[in-house]
Amino acid sequence: MAGYSTYQVTTRIDDGPLLRQEEICIEDGDTAKSLYDRLCAKVVESYPKVLDAIVEQNWRPLSPSYRDSIYHVKGMPNDRWISWQWHTDFISRFCRALSFPPYPGPRTRIKGETREIPFAFSRIGALSTQDVPGTVLDKQGATLKVAGRNGTIIAKLLDHADIAALNRGTLLDCVVGNCHPIAVDFPHGRLPMRDL
Repeated sequence: MAGYSTYQVTTRIDDGPLLRQEEICIEDGDTAKSLYDRLCAKVVESYPKVLDAIVEQNWRPLSPSYRDSIYHVKGMPNDRWISWQWHTDFISRFCRALSFPPYPGPRTRIKGETREIPFAFSRIGALSTQDVPGTVLDKQGATLKVAGRNGTIIAKLLDHADIAALNRGTLLDCVVGNCHPIAVDFPHGRLPMRDL
């Protein structure tokens, strides 16, 4: 679930009395941008109800729906680096969560090199592969098929120079970033937000 709160502004950050809270479901295939856009549409749609609530409640505070809320700190999980040894479902969620143009999204690099290669996640491919995670299995133009821990990842390269640098058999690195690091072999499909 995702949502938003309407609250009275005070001198402290995100600390005023709550007037209204709304939730929307996160859909399969949502990116950070698509979820944000749907949430913004919900905010606009609910605006008359918010104004009515101000009059009806006279700013009497509500009890928060999210009692154990987590305040998100600055920085991107794993510094936006991908580990190809992660579970394919986790790679999918990680990439979709970082997809919010014009901000930079997920990145990888060729093993042994430092230059980052930005890419866009397309989809999860076939379920079985015998190749080392991070191995480029196929390249069609700007589209790569990369071996993962329990399947393959289809990704689109975003920079023309990277298209020439990557070929079948190229090994991509599995990286642990400095900001909110995630283990190279993180085995789950989801990362609890309180771990960030």
